[in-house]
Amino acid sequence: MDKNKLVKERRKHQRFGIKDIAFAIIRSHTEEELGQIVNISMGGLAFQYFIGNREFQKAESLDVLLADSGVHVEDIDFRVVDDYELVNELPFSSITKREQRVHFKELNTAQKKGLDSFIRRHTFFKQGETIGNMA
Repeated sequence: MDKNKLVKERRKHQRFGIKDIAFAIIRSHTEEELGQIVNISMGGLAFQYFIGNREFQKAESLDVLLADSGVHVEDIDFRVVDDYELVNELPFSSITKREQRVHFKELNTAQKKGLDSFIRRHTFFKQGETIGNMA
């Protein structure tokens, strides 16, 4: 069976592209990292980040933050679905860019309302893109 079809059947929530610059703030007990959100749904999101000395794998929660609007959905528990290296567009660069896809665990009422508002106001559906190609 086609992998894209399997992904489409498992997914409960439609993913949307981001209109504006939005960030995922990834938190552990001792540190924070920042990644740029590339798509989002009520069930999870995908973000890209530059790899440094540590990875996001050990993080416990994340915030969704939209630059310039005051939107801030805090302390979302999640699990990592996928994390992979992106193709480097600059062949001689030593910077490594990765994308991580996460699934939200149980959301409280305030988180659901915040995400719903964020999705309604700051996202779009990419016409012609299949669900399987989105996180």
